[in-house]
Amino acid sequence: MTELALTYRCSTQRAACNALAVYLEREFDKLYDRSVPSQRVHVFEEWPEPGVTLPPRAVSVIEAGTRKETHLQPTIEKQTTLPDGSVEVTWAVSALTQPIQIDVWATHAAVRDLLCDDLDTILRRGPQYTLGLGREPVRDGGVLLQLDPVSGREGFVDFTLLDGPRVINDGNARQADEHRALISAELDVILTVKATSPQLARVIVKGLLDSDAYQLTLQKDGGSLVMQPPQI
Repeated sequence: MTELALTYRCSTQRAACNALAVYLEREFDKLYDRSVPSQRVHVFEEWPEPGVTLPPRAVSVIEAGTRKETHLQPTIEKQTTLPDGSVEVTWAVSALTQPIQIDVWATHAAVRDLLCDDLDTILRRGPQYTLGLGREPVRDGGVLLQLDPVSGREGFVDFTLLDGPRVINDGNARQADEHRALISAELDVILTVKATSPQLARVIVKGLLDSDAYQLTLQKDGGSLVMQPPQI
């Protein structure tokens, strides 16, 4: 079982899961003293290996199915005037949905339930809290987060709760002091790219959908964005 590592270049869906995991770890650290082993909530990015002893409090964020691509006509999300008078344009260029599951693990049922209660609050905070945008302190349905550019992706992650927390009643796990709950959810990802217009007329985005490279052409005249496969 791999504990949450520093951010790294990875697939789009993994980058989305990592953004959520980093957010959860940061929020749990605000609630519990990570220097105290019995209080720290460990956040993992993989399912626990068989026979591995879990820490007293743990949460895992893993992919739970195949991602689904969504057709998206490139659109302008934001325009910023730079000091030199040029305009930096942020384009939304691709979208996908990744099913995930969040597992909550604890050595005591009461602690598991406490962590689930914490997640009810953590996963419903508004963009005012998570991104410093708008006036929503609470967001019905789930949090809105930003991808870490270190992952090789730029954009936003929209968390949607589908089901849970659901207590998993496993007699063998209880005998091993592993009390678990499961949350089913989806991460909707919007990938963005920035370009300075009109000075920069062409943007090349490689690996936008991991296995493919797409060429994005920013046209000065109409201000439109054309996405097409690279020429071979």
